Amino acid sequence: MIASDWRSVVKGTQRGLCTIKTASGLRIHEVRLHERDGERWVALPGKYWKKENGTSVWISTFNFPDAETKKLFKAQALAAINVMLAELTGERHEANR
Repeated sequence: MIASDWRSVVKGTQRGLCTIKTASGLRIHEVRLHERDGERWVALPGKYWKKENGTSVWISTFNFPDAETKKLFKAQALAAINVMLAELTGERHEANR
């Protein structure tokens, strides 16, 4: 995977947004990098949906066939983001930091 197009957008635990390009060439825009208590994770794009009762829920745009595939994808995406950030800042970023 390759991460590109970094935009710093700090909001709560969110630190920024980027594009992830997979080995197949699929580009996923608006992948969010989050950080809290020294740990980093990625969140894929989604949207808020307003229910009939007026409450809002987050709906994921992407689904994985199983938890292991999801975990592997997110680990690879985080690694790609860390490489991109290291190139942009000159700092080394750890896999889950």
